[in-house]
Amino acid sequence: LSLAAVLAAFSALSQAVKGIDLSVAYALWGGFGIAATLAAGWILFGQRLNRKGWIGLVLLLAGMIMVKLA
Repeated sequence: LSLAAVLAAFSALSQAVKGIDLSVAYALWGGFGIAATLAAGWILFGQRLNRKGWIGLVLLLAGMIMVKLA
């Protein structure tokens, strides 16, 4: 399952760089990876974020939006 997820992630990155700059694609790819890991931890293991975690997630998402809009 992990190998399939990594393969899918790199496939998505390779498709993304066809339409946008590599620097933007890699930044967004990394951010989505963090968000997906957070979601998987919550769904699979019942892990919850504390206040600092939520602040970090909001900052991550805001940064991803700013990079995409720049």
